[in-house]
Amino acid sequence: MDFEQADWTTPWPNGTSDLRAIGDESMVAYPQWRRSSDDPWFGYVEGYRLAAQAIVNQAKAAGHANDSLIFPFLMCWRHYVEIQLKSLINLMQRGLGHEVDVPGTHNLAKLWERSESLLAETDAFGDDKSTRHVRRLILQLHALDPTAQEARYPITTKGLPTFNKVSRLDMRAIHVAMEGVAKYLTGTDVGLTEHFRFRRELAEEFRNDW
Repeated sequence: MDFEQADWTTPWPNGTSDLRAIGDESMVAYPQWRRSSDDPWFGYVEGYRLAAQAIVNQAKAAGHANDSLIFPFLMCWRHYVEIQLKSLINLMQRGLGHEVDVPGTHNLAKLWERSESLLAETDAFGDDKSTRHVRRLILQLHALDPTAQEARYPITTKGLPTFNKVSRLDMRAIHVAMEGVAKYLTGTDVGLTEHFRFRRELAEEFRNDW
């Protein structure tokens, strides 16, 4: 999909301008529909992944004229990974009977470490060689933006310049790699959901037998 230009005119703000106005139903969003009590994370996770896709499509169409798109593009992928990992952590905490606590950190390395630890505890999957590649890519993303500031601001809260050690990034290479990470994380989410459902059913059958 090409987001180069919207198919409507944009007036100067006036008395009819309203962020809560409802117009063409095709563009109306329902945020609560993507915030179910069972999985309040899904809408956000999917939204940032789709936003990264839209941005890379725009960059492909515009070429080097849109170098600045690297910033929202990386921000979307970084935030996608952060909230997907937090969602998985919560899923595993519930399934394992732990206290459900959303990690407050933005540190992707720490979130991945916590995810791996809980995943091993679930004993849901065997040795998966692709996991080490996912780990490597998430740590690369963390290295590019360790504090979630590099892609959002030209300077950090400490006054240091961002991206001062990075001269070139290939948006296509990043997108292909991150789509692979997204498939892995989505598959893990689905697999864990089924794993815990099966465990609940077994426990229920055991109670009924007694």
